[in-house]
Amino acid sequence: MIERIYLKNSPLFDEIDLECHSSLNVFSGASGAGKSLFMESLLSLFGIKDISSEISEATIALEIETADFGIESSNPTIFKAIKKEKSRYFINNQSISKKNLKEISKDFIKYISLKESEEFKSKNLLEIIDAMASKKDKNHKNNLSLYKSLYKEIKELEVELEGLNIEERRVEELKDICRFEIEKIEKIDPKIGEYEELIKLKKSLSKLEKIENLITKIERIFELEDDARELFGFIESDCSAFDEGMNSLRVLIDSASNLRSELEEVNIEELLDRVEMLSSLMKRYGSLEESIKQKEKKIDELKSLENISTKKEQVQNRLDSKRDSAFKVANEVSIAREERRDEFNSTLEEGLNKLLLSNGEISFQKRELGEDGFDVCKIVLNGCDIEKVSSGEFNRLRLALLNTKIKYLQKDRGILILDEVDANLSGEESEGVAKILKELSSNYQVFAISHQPHLPSFADIHFLVKKDKDGSKIVKLDRDGKIEEIARMISGKEINQEAIMFARKKIEEVF
Repeated sequence: MIERIYLKNSPLFDEIDLECHSSLNVFSGASGAGKSLFMESLLSLFGIKDISSEISEATIALEIETADFGIESSNPTIFKAIKKEKSRYFINNQSISKKNLKEISKDFIKYISLKESEEFKSKNLLEIIDAMASKKDKNHKNNLSLYKSLYKEIKELEVELEGLNIEERRVEELKDICRFEIEKIEKIDPKIGEYEELIKLKKSLSKLEKIENLITKIERIFELEDDARELFGFIESDCSAFDEGMNSLRVLIDSASNLRSELEEVNIEELLDRVEMLSSLMKRYGSLEESIKQKEKKIDELKSLENISTKKEQVQNRLDSKRDSAFKVANEVSIAREERRDEFNSTLEEGLNKLLLSNGEISFQKRELGEDGFDVCKIVLNGCDIEKVSSGEFNRLRLALLNTKIKYLQKDRGILILDEVDANLSGEESEGVAKILKELSSNYQVFAISHQPHLPSFADIHFLVKKDKDGSKIVKLDRDGKIEEIARMISGKEINQEAIMFARKKIEEVF
């Protein structure tokens, strides 16, 4: 529950500091005094409305799960909003985005505004029916869980099958692409280390002409070999070193000649073509090793493509099996829901009668398997769709539905915020709304604006919003102040004795 609300420097209020009741809190006052602005400021703390006050703060005595959003949990929890150059939000003095603030708040804040039809959507109606069915039949909850799992698998298989269908339509094209790539690599048939060897050979070929010229020049040395040996004889010097050098030179020339012979056998054009082909593979795949891996990968892909029809058939069989299972479970779920329809309508009618309405009921329509099974749930009032009922009927129907929901789904206390929920209603209708809200306040902390005397009569705390030359203020009324304000709501500005007597009697009846 909200224990305290604090506002500072709003468009109408200089400062407000309110202590709230855990049950029914009602706000009344003349038009334009600031009731709706105050309610919007309260809603802004939970990301539902835009911030209008410089500082807004609420202390909430609830265990609120915030750890998933990086916020340390505590009890009480402090929600705070600040508006200066920009709007900023905090929980327990830790900054949070508006989006995450709304996500956290949706678990405990329920805001009922005019013509907000979210509560009447099939998913929310089925949630109540399923809670009712689960109380009667424990197997229903297991069926819901099983169906949810089966439906998830069905959607995954449908996506996979659609992918295979698309792939099948392109399979021949994909096969051609794979074959082309495989053939291209196989035609070149690269060998690991081959490119480096060819580059080395290419460098040697570029030296061939130089080697030939050098051999020609060096061989002339042998023409002077005898003259050199004769000179050694004349000077009586040892020529063994000379002979050894000449022999080494002959070995060098033989080696160079052999290399020349080998290089002369190389077809330079073929070598350059081979280098170019290997270069193209390396450029495309990064290395010869990667090109070989790519060939193996494409061979596997080709096999997979050639087996796509078999794979598609397998997926289709699995999908059919899951659908059959889901169909059976969904049918059991539908039967259990149908069995609770009369109970739901009876509980709803009970709440409607208190609100001077009747003939509200739900019905089921069947569709193909969906997230919630076969069923689409629809609610009508006197045979009319909710889009066609008046705003007064619409809001009372919502309260009756909320009253029904609480009996089966309410786990912890929440906070219910309503804006002029008794607007455009007769006295009897307004009193019915007041009685329902009083009942709801045993499960919700209720904040409501009212322009009629009945709801304030049931209030645990009655706040008066008033405006004077110094601005707007909110005052907590004592018993006498409450009687006076209710009398004003009955008789207008000039309060008469009959109105005071009526107000006193209404309060005595309630309390």
